[in-house]
Amino acid sequence: MFGSAYQAYYQDSRNTFVSSGQPGVVLWSSKVQDKERWLSAKRILQLQEKENRSKLKKTALESGRASQGGGRMFDTRKVGQRIAMLRKAKDMTQMELADKMMVSYQAVSNWERGNSMPDISKLPELAEILGVSLEELLGSKRKTEIIEKVARAEAPLSLEEVAEVAPVLKPSQVDEAAERSGEAEVDLKTLEELAPYFSQEKLGDWAEHLQIQELSELVGLAPFLTSKQLGKLIRKMEKSGGDLNQVVALAPFLDSADLGCLVNEKLDGGADYGQVMGLAPFMDKEDLIKVAARMQDAQVSASQLAGLAPFLGSETLCELLKDLEPSQLREHVTALAPFIDSKDLTPIAREIMKTGDMRTFTALLPFIDTDAL
Repeated sequence: MFGSAYQAYYQDSRNTFVSSGQPGVVLWSSKVQDKERWLSAKRILQLQEKENRSKLKKTALESGRASQGGGRMFDTRKVGQRIAMLRKAKDMTQMELADKMMVSYQAVSNWERGNSMPDISKLPELAEILGVSLEELLGSKRKTEIIEKVARAEAPLSLEEVAEVAPVLKPSQVDEAAERSGEAEVDLKTLEELAPYFSQEKLGDWAEHLQIQELSELVGLAPFLTSKQLGKLIRKMEKSGGDLNQVVALAPFLDSADLGCLVNEKLDGGADYGQVMGLAPFMDKEDLIKVAARMQDAQVSASQLAGLAPFLGSETLCELLKDLEPSQLREHVTALAPFIDSKDLTPIAREIMKTGDMRTFTALLPFIDTDAL
């Protein structure tokens, strides 16, 4: 039932889902409100998609914090605090500093908040106005030396050095400095640090040199790559490691055609059909129809097939029901009924009534046109 299918997505949530005896429906339990209510498969899919997006955002934020908090990458917040402290020590307002630097006071405000940094060509001028050396302003001898290398344009740099000062560089400066490194390859950690600062074209070029084995390795880069670049990386992998849970994290950034191929590859490798439900909102209808047919052949539970129903359409669902054995039909038609048009469901209900299966027929009554019977 749905409980086990959704357990992986909600194990850290403040809400829990448990299975019920009614196909296509699960019980939602709020740990905060101490309440329970029944939800349809469609509503559960909406909640699941929201949870997936929340996890992606959390992953991206944590990745950013790890990059800036590890001591290697330039911490713009600390520099911003230093600028504010030195400005106040000079008894200057943000407007006065902005006038001296010939920028807007909003720019100065953003510097001090750590939201942005002055162009590196303006850093020596800022240090002079505040009465300190560039090293004192930046708080690091090493990073000062790297910035001076970037400014000189001819000095060689390593990719690690570029990553350290990337937050204070323009994308064109990051691209140019990385080219000057002369390095042919980049490790995944360094590229993830540089990803927000590279131009998209250059990021794609550098990503092609990565040796990727697991899909999970691409999660940190995916938000910064185009769907075309990401699909190319995945196709380059002979056989991508990882299960469909890892595909869920990449799905919002993939082209739907690439996603369909990836899902089928994982199912060929024995992936859990229950995990496909988290991917349905991002897949083409044609690919979903193929997956639904595979699920039928594999005789998966009706509740799992119902997870795809909101994305398949009434006609497709009726086609899926045609070739089922009577015992399977009873289970599946009950689970799929909320997603089938009354005009399509009524003939099916009529045939079930003829067999004398009144229990299934009664379950279908809320979804059919009884006058047409």
